[in-house]
Amino acid sequence: MTTLPEHSRLDELTTALASGRRSQGVIAEIAREYAVQGEPFAVFLEDLDLACTQANRRRAGVAVLRAAALAWSDSVLERTHASRCEDPATGLATLQHAQTQLSALYQASARTAATGVPVKQSHELVVVELRRPAPATACVAGLQLAAVGESLRMVFDGDEVIAGIGPHRAVVIAERTARLARACVQVAELLAAPRQRLRVGLCRVWLEPLPARHEAAQSLLGCLAASSTE
Repeated sequence: MTTLPEHSRLDELTTALASGRRSQGVIAEIAREYAVQGEPFAVFLEDLDLACTQANRRRAGVAVLRAAALAWSDSVLERTHASRCEDPATGLATLQHAQTQLSALYQASARTAATGVPVKQSHELVVVELRRPAPATACVAGLQLAAVGESLRMVFDGDEVIAGIGPHRAVVIAERTARLARACVQVAELLAAPRQRLRVGLCRVWLEPLPARHEAAQSLLGCLAASSTE
């Protein structure tokens, strides 16, 4: 027995079908929502058939189904990519992995609050920004960040998380030690070397203090990532 879809989704599909030629784009967006919610494409198709029945329409045409399938699969690929620990294009950890590791630091600190050191005192973010990024193509941006990652690993060769957080920025979740400031200088020097400068262009390197609260730290990382796409 087929489970009826939520009324809002069924209503959206029925309304889209009734809109005629404009329905293709709307139905594709609804298919994307199904993927975001983790629903299989087969479930979307069952719901679409039910909506066709309610709208007194024939089954959706090939063009509509193709647009819906592409939208659903694109969304699934985006979610799969985001859930990986490593971005295959750059070799760097993903933003989501950096967020997870940052959460783990704050959780560990909370468990040892009486005797431990707060995260804002134990760690900082090392941020590298491409100041003059190449024309916005995924391939070139990936190559540039991969080159940045090489320089970062030469300095931070322990278990630090080194992540790409957008097309133009990378971060290191680093321990706040006496050598951290010097490490940032070393990264800047490596990136300014003639060979690396040809690969990545001008770069800016700075230390970003972490806030006291976990929520604020996640917001900070999100803001750094969002501004990297501008």
